[in-house]
Formats: sequence, C-alpha cells, structure tokens
Amino acid sequence: MANDISSTVWRIDTLPFAYTGPVYIIGANWTDQVTAGDQCVFQTTGSKPIIDSKAQTANYQQNFGKLGWQNGIKGVTLTSGVLNIAVGAGK
Repeated sequence: MANDISSTVWRIDTLPFAYTGPVYIIGANWTDQVTAGDQCVFQTTGSKPIIDSKAQTANYQQNFGKLGWQNGIKGVTLTSGVLNIAVGAGK
C-alpha cells in the first residue's frame, strides 16, 4: 500500500513518512499489527514523542485518543500495520 493524507483521516503504512506543517490530531489508532512486539513510534519533526507503542497481540487495535496540536509529525518505526490519524481544525 501507500500512505494517503488526502482526506481528514490519514492512513500511514509505509516509512519514511514526514509532514512538516502544524497539524491538529483529533485521534489516532494503530491496527493490523502482524505479531506481538511490533512497534509504532511517531514524533514531532523536532523529535518530541507523540506515539510510542508496542503491539500486545496481532491485530489488536490501539487507540491513542486526542493528541492536539503537533509541530509536524514523522514516522520513526512502523514494524507492521496501519496508523490512522484523524486531523482537523484545533479548538
């Protein structure tokens, strides 16, 4: 597959990935992990942590909730699966 940021729900399944502008994250979830121990690590473009998670089991949906304004986002590790990021206008 390929990354898709053309709508209000971004689908990230391939690294490298980076978005350098400010972004408001309404919610995020990681799905379709292959095995327990797979990792999903995303940071701001300034290397501050946003998401740092390990899969507990295969195909376990992990929800990260509202993450607010972030100064860009980059993927550091995505061992398997898909990170879905809902973006929108901040309140």
